Amino acid sequence: MTPNGEYVANSHDVGERISWTLRPVISTKLNLVVYEDGYKEDYPDTRELPAVGDTIDTSEKVVEDEKLVSKTVSRKVASIVTWEERRRVMKGACLNCHNDTYVDNFYKQFDDLVVLYNEKFAKPAKAMMDELIADGVLNQDAPFEHEVQWVYWELWHHEGRRARHGASMMGPDYTHWHGMYEVSKHYYEKFLPAVIKAAEAKSGAMGRKWQQKVDEHLSREEHQWLKGLSPEEAERLRRMYQQRYNE
Repeated sequence: MTPNGEYVANSHDVGERISWTLRPVISTKLNLVVYEDGYKEDYPDTRELPAVGDTIDTSEKVVEDEKLVSKTVSRKVASIVTWEERRRVMKGACLNCHNDTYVDNFYKQFDDLVVLYNEKFAKPAKAMMDELIADGVLNQDAPFEHEVQWVYWELWHHEGRRARHGASMMGPDYTHWHGMYEVSKHYYEKFLPAVIKAAEAKSGAMGRKWQQKVDEHLSREEHQWLKGLSPEEAERLRRMYQQRYNE
């Protein structure tokens, strides 16, 4: 690092600079555990970190008899790289071409998008799917038995990932139109109705229970926009369009 924070050393291990994981249903910050033999392992910030010097049983994929199998290997922890440190090093790479304000503003937008996705859509959707399994509506061993399971899969694995990766790569179309727009549309128009449909297929009582749960969920502040604009808001929007687009 230079005194200004620019990253000057050559490194092709870009994973060392990743502070968010954008792969799972719910994104988490990533700490990095480095072992004495050079093996590295990501630890979500929701997982308790070991201490330097601890011996940890790690899982490693190896080929045996032409098959890929998991092998347990005991390793000693050499160092811990926190997600904050990983981000600092990534910012150092950015600072080679951009100033502090630009880099900080990028991370502000990126973090806010991931948090919005997590809190408004991913966490509630996952909680509903887990509870549907607990209620016996869904069978976790048959992940695509009901429509709601297909919709949920695409919600986080396709649309949610596109939104998060779009934000990470500064791609506005993938962040919005191919990302959060589709997340929002399908969450309200497909996922929630499919939750109720799956519950109703179990029993009438279960359907009524989940209809009430969905209604209560939609009554939360972050979903109030579905009720539409007030007359004053609609008029302000109409005037803005008139002034800006002459229509």
